[in-house]
Amino acid sequence: MKAAVLSSVKKINVEDRPKPEIGLSEVLVKIQVCGICGTDSHAFQNGSLYPKGTIMGHECSGIVSEVGNDVRNVAVGDRVVINPAPPCWQCHFCKSGRNNLCVEAFERDIGSTPERGGGFATFLQIKWPESMLYQLPDSLTFEQGALVEPLATSFHAVSRSRFKQGDTAVVIGAGPIGLGVMQFLKISGAKKILVLEVVSQRIDIALKAGADRVLNPIEQADELAEQIIEYTDGLGPHIVYECSGVPAAFHSALNYVRAGGQIVTIGVIEKETPISPKTILIKEAEIRGSMCYTATEFQTVIDLLQLNKINTELMVSDVIPLEKIEEMGFMRLASSPEAIKILVKP
Repeated sequence: MKAAVLSSVKKINVEDRPKPEIGLSEVLVKIQVCGICGTDSHAFQNGSLYPKGTIMGHECSGIVSEVGNDVRNVAVGDRVVINPAPPCWQCHFCKSGRNNLCVEAFERDIGSTPERGGGFATFLQIKWPESMLYQLPDSLTFEQGALVEPLATSFHAVSRSRFKQGDTAVVIGAGPIGLGVMQFLKISGAKKILVLEVVSQRIDIALKAGADRVLNPIEQADELAEQIIEYTDGLGPHIVYECSGVPAAFHSALNYVRAGGQIVTIGVIEKETPISPKTILIKEAEIRGSMCYTATEFQTVIDLLQLNKINTELMVSDVIPLEKIEEMGFMRLASSPEAIKILVKP
């Protein structure tokens, strides 16, 4: 099979690799589409996160190619979406309904080590099919299937927040996660959705995704906080969703949120970031993390896509072949901030 292998910083080689052999309780999936995630881009750019020799890719859909004799939940030919970090269902968090915090999930995930290959390959070995494989309805495309994982991250953020119908919200960043958050807020009855974004092409897409207004934090820096507060009834938003992963954006969120409001952090900020405990105290503001999604939320996103509740086309910048993954995928994402989600077809 063909596989895109992370060989060094800013270098991916497309190689011939043996097709995985499956065990009695395992499944082999022929990958149809796999999206490039922000974590994949970070690994490509700076050599962190994933070791050399890793076949990355965890936002994927495909067709079941082989099934072990002990597998009962799927059959050869099934169209599937893959949950890349399967919960164990035995730990405290799994048993309490918060399987997104499973202590073993990220020890089982795909696309993060040379031993656990991901979806940037012709075939993918699925070791825990009952936890990892979800049926992709015939009415949905494989491209939509590859967007279930990032959309589930967005859905979890809105579900995990204190959002209720009629609230106002600020979404920082109009990348894949931010665009998902906007759409889930819109269909849930947000009164006003204000988006902060610096890339002009993304500003236009944010408006199509449900933003009522978009402000550019660079161009409007001097009056940004004032405009946000004025637009949200003079009080500030009920909730700020930080989706950019930019330290300064997270720091500024405390200036925007209303007293008694909430900040939900979704974007991955790798550096230490100063915050003001005094501001949190005075405002009685809450800061809440949002990590991935639960198994139930993953299925809910598939159901919402089937009901045509989410516009996925505006999230996809390009669909490329595996052979062009370095130049048309990772290099483009690194040099062209207008690119949002690039999907790869092995």
